[in-house]
Amino acid sequence: MLRNAVLTPANDPFREPVPRGSYSSLHFDFIRRRFRVGGRLVKYDKAISLSAPSPKLVWNAQGQLVQIPAGQPAWDHDPVTGEPLGQLIESVEATNQVQWSEDLTNWVNPVGVTVETDHAGGPELISGRIMDRIVISDQNESHRLLILTGGYDSLARFRVYVKPDGIKVIGFGRAAIDGADLVVFDIENGTVLVENGADYKNGTIEVLPSGLRVLEFDNAISPSSARSPNLHLLDPNGSDWAGDNSSWQGDGTSGVYVGGASLFDTSVQGEKVTESHVPTYGNAVTRAADVADADSAFVERYDPTSGWLFIEYDHHSSASAPGFILSLKDSSTGVQADRLAVLSTLILVRGIDSTVIYNSPAVDLKGHHKVLLRWDGQVLTIFVDGGILDSADINLPVSLNELFFFTQRNYSSAASNGHLFEFRMGDTISDADAIARTTL
Repeated sequence: MLRNAVLTPANDPFREPVPRGSYSSLHFDFIRRRFRVGGRLVKYDKAISLSAPSPKLVWNAQGQLVQIPAGQPAWDHDPVTGEPLGQLIESVEATNQVQWSEDLTNWVNPVGVTVETDHAGGPELISGRIMDRIVISDQNESHRLLILTGGYDSLARFRVYVKPDGIKVIGFGRAAIDGADLVVFDIENGTVLVENGADYKNGTIEVLPSGLRVLEFDNAISPSSARSPNLHLLDPNGSDWAGDNSSWQGDGTSGVYVGGASLFDTSVQGEKVTESHVPTYGNAVTRAADVADADSAFVERYDPTSGWLFIEYDHHSSASAPGFILSLKDSSTGVQADRLAVLSTLILVRGIDSTVIYNSPAVDLKGHHKVLLRWDGQVLTIFVDGGILDSADINLPVSLNELFFFTQRNYSSAASNGHLFEFRMGDTISDADAIARTTL
């Protein structure tokens, strides 16, 4: 996804050139990290209340992962283009089951390989740390080592970053390679060569401008079976790596840089890992859930008789239940349910007894979208991506005093992860201006 972050008089949102007549009394620009309440620019913590109990790794503009301390907003970038992606909020707790994500000297059962650390001139996945390098022996044998993981459910997704340095083909499978259950990557040319198995499948590869390759595959080992995959360095001239064909003559010098190994539970086969990397150093590590709200700034400007709010975001969570993007609640009622919510599949409004009084038509709001809600008297109009999704006669709740981003607020929907690009509130806006505002 590409987003123009160059600020000019024609597109500076704080000058409000387009659309006119829809002045924003509240404006949070997460791309440029500028926040305005009324006519005043304020610091981030005056606009957003953030609970981020765990440190987080995000991409910088140079394509490296940098650590954001716990409690600080995570300003992320596109690893391919370097463009800013606003604030990354991960309201879904995640556990990396790989026990040693960076230190490959602790991977076990090596056959025909050695691990080099701090190799001169090696790439840095995590800023300040050179990736470990796996080197093949000069013998005619298998070349592999075991990636230790903890327990997980019946379906998990593996992700790892590699950079070829003589080795062209690698695979993942059991120690004794079964050609019917193996995923193989051509890391030189950036292609998936083999994905045959029930347990190792749905492989993908992405080549980053830094030369790193992002490899992913499903690891669908049942909980009662051996779960840790083996990394195999394979004969680039081979085509059937099953059994004895996995042995080949090494040169003693060719290698591959490896780091950032992750294994996360998932509920959807073949879906890209969206969790930020969670480094581990001996045990599985859980990243705690973020909570981000804008209660104070919202309450001061919410008028149930008329107004509008706008959000641009990128939602990237998979879950069986609809995922939250925006949740508004009246905590004074004592009912632990959202009163107005933008979810990944619909938009809903609840009455004071938590009964649903409005459901929008079904809509896919996963990924990158712009959504604007306008209420005027008893009419709620919903604009999505440059068009009108629905309009309904409905009264909005008189009291709303909590506003959360991506956070679970009731028991029928799920928390989500995503990037926040922009959030606005205002008093009045025309159809034409709302359509212009939400056009992607």
